[in-house]
Amino acid sequence: MDGITQIFEQRIRVTPGKQPTYVMSDLVAFVDSLADISCLVWEEAQKIYIPYSRDWIKSKLYLHLKKYSTKKSI
Repeated sequence: MDGITQIFEQRIRVTPGKQPTYVMSDLVAFVDSLADISCLVWEEAQKIYIPYSRDWIKSKLYLHLKKYSTKKSI
């Protein structure tokens, strides 16, 4: 999730060295704009990679950023 967020932030970065600002809907729109995206997650019990869809990625991004913002505000 960090990698997807970093790619998005690189795309919207206007001023070098300045942290970009955006809302979750901007990140979701970016994920929706990608022609093809999926995520392969290693499942240790089955010893296989399981593919996950765009909707799964968006929900994980939300949880990831929510957790990050909670840590930032402490």
